[in-house]
Amino acid sequence: MGSLEDFFKARTFRTILISDFTNRKSRRPSYSMRAYARDLGISPSTFGGIVRGRYGISEATARKISEKLKFPIEETEFFVALVNSRHARTKIERARAKLFLTKYRNVIEYRQLISDQVEILSHWYYPAILELISINKGFVRVPKFAAQLGVTAADVRKAIKCLLRSKILIHSSAKHLSRNESYLSLDSDIPNEVLRSFHKQVLERAKVSIDRQPVEKRKYLTSILSFEAGRAQEARKWLDETYQTFLDEFGADETTKRTDSVYAFGLQFFQLDSGDQ
Repeated sequence: MGSLEDFFKARTFRTILISDFTNRKSRRPSYSMRAYARDLGISPSTFGGIVRGRYGISEATARKISEKLKFPIEETEFFVALVNSRHARTKIERARAKLFLTKYRNVIEYRQLISDQVEILSHWYYPAILELISINKGFVRVPKFAAQLGVTAADVRKAIKCLLRSKILIHSSAKHLSRNESYLSLDSDIPNEVLRSFHKQVLERAKVSIDRQPVEKRKYLTSILSFEAGRAQEARKWLDETYQTFLDEFGADETTKRTDSVYAFGLQFFQLDSGDQ
């Protein structure tokens, strides 16, 4: 099919077969349904009845087709379950296959959510684009966003596609997007190296702003101090509270506050004499 995501969205095994045939024909215009049936080891007349919904297929035939199409194990089991959910001999077998499909789709959806969040945190400008959309009242202005952030239009389109797929952004109307207030973050399942990479990217942007932005638009405060290491957790808690206080005061409430720019706010607290410089 077009993508692994599309494969697991299929509701019938016929959808997968028709999509696979269409993809092959797009590469070889002379490729026919008769040739496809032959490649699958099925008579053309029987295959025609299958794709039109006149006939079902058995689990054995589903596995044979999966082997011919070189499906990996997960795709094979999903394809077989699609077949069994409609055409297994008994109600119990059909119910078991439907339950498998439901559970498996939930697993795939969860994997996709994690994958999307990793993608978002792997690009500092994804959250910035989310804020720009809010500033522009839900309108997507690809060239403008690209120019504002110093990225390409393709980068902006890819970011918006990911934000929509992950349901962080939703369509509030035909022409407007909005932040999904019921979105559930899965931060606890994001690999630490991804979070570290995001912080490094933002710090790189901070370095750039020192040289390029006037002091009136930015603020840096740094102190080097002697510190009682045993109070580190206490300090971390205080910084967490301070961070949240700042966001509560200056963060955008779309119903009451007007915003016109995207800023980064961060706090750094780390040991200098740890010997790992």
